[in-house]
Amino acid sequence: MTKRLKELEAAGFIVRAETRRGYVRWELTEKGADVVPILLTMVQFGSKWYADEVYSDKTARPLNEIFDEAYVRKELGLTPAGSRRVALS
Repeated sequence: MTKRLKELEAAGFIVRAETRRGYVRWELTEKGADVVPILLTMVQFGSKWYADEVYSDKTARPLNEIFDEAYVRKELGLTPAGSRRVALS
C-alpha cells in the first residue's frame, strides 16, 4: 500500500495532508478529485456488465448499493440546488 500511495502522490492525485505519531492522512488534489466521477462510472459499468465475474450471486448492483448515495450524487454532480433526483441504477 505504501508503494501505491507514493505512486499516486508522484502522479499528482493525492498529497500528504497530515503526519503525526505514525499516522498519515492523505487528501485528493484537484487532479484526484477530477478522476473520481470517471472511476465511479467505471465501477457502475463493471457492476452492470461484469456482475457474473464480480459478485458471487452474479447480480448487478446500482452505485447507491456499492457506495453511499449522497457521495455518488455529489461526485457525479447530480445534486445541484433545485435539481431533480436522478436514478443511480
